[in-house]
Amino acid sequence: NRVVIRDMTVNAGGMPFGDRTTSDAIDFDGGNNTVIERVKVAQSRGRGIVFDGKDIRRGVNRPAEHNVVRDCEIIGIPGDGVELLASSYNRVEGCTISRVGENGIQITKASATANPTIVALNKKSEWNAILGNAIDESGASGINVNSSDHNTIDGNTIKNSSDKTTNGDGIKLTSTSSITCDDNVIRKNTAFDDQSPKTQNWGLHITTANCHRTVVEANNSFDGNLKGRVRDMATDTVRPS
Repeated sequence: NRVVIRDMTVNAGGMPFGDRTTSDAIDFDGGNNTVIERVKVAQSRGRGIVFDGKDIRRGVNRPAEHNVVRDCEIIGIPGDGVELLASSYNRVEGCTISRVGENGIQITKASATANPTIVALNKKSEWNAILGNAIDESGASGINVNSSDHNTIDGNTIKNSSDKTTNGDGIKLTSTSSITCDDNVIRKNTAFDDQSPKTQNWGLHITTANCHRTVVEANNSFDGNLKGRVRDMATDTVRPS
């Protein structure tokens, strides 16, 4: 807890060691009130920056909460740029994330199938704020929210996603294992594709009726994508004027 990582470059490359082929550059298994600021992740065998709050130790869940990732740069790594895994009350702001292999920023629940004595199954990521980030050429989606609630996606610029998959979007809200994705807020974002040919399918894609009461404000800009501005398959989406 209360760790500060600031003003440095991380090159976590090299050959895999044993079966550790997905080692991440900066990975907190638990950890609260941490600041990661002005850090460049230039190499990783997996993800860039991860906060993981799913683990159980001695029968008690170890959270990862109230952390800040600010003004960081993550470029060219094979996994997600930033992942909040069963991790809540965090802020990711002012970061530049480009050419990552999976999602630019991933907000997701814990696994449904792990050992319940060591993992809090299906634990959601909640009340996170994703603010003013610039995300370019993600392999999957620019920002992906999976089975998690009360997250705010505000003022981000996402372009040219889905470079390595065919189903990526600028911002995607989805559900797995029938776990809901509720009460998230989408405001003041810009998501577009200026490539030829385009790869980013939708500016905003809410993929399932298991997402409830998503607030999609009118001040987003989702023009110029491969398939269109918004695809909304959710339940009770709120669209304030």
